[in-house]
Amino acid sequence: DNVECVVSGTGKIDGEYAHVTIIYFEEKDDANDAWEKIQEESEDQKKEADEDSEWVCKKSGKMIYYGTKDAINAAK
Repeated sequence: DNVECVVSGTGKIDGEYAHVTIIYFEEKDDANDAWEKIQEESEDQKKEADEDSEWVCKKSGKMIYYGTKDAINAAK
């Protein structure tokens, strides 16, 4: 609920699978309310990721993001 925007990207970085999903909520409380459910979704996505990739799932203010470390770094 109260999702403002979702950004998602998949590709290859240095020949390896890379993925990032960023979810922006209208308010910080909305992100807090969705945090547990998003962590579960992140774990499902992690199972599909390359075994060698480092997986990240974090919350910052009204934003939750997850994906491979390389893709997250590229998105920054």
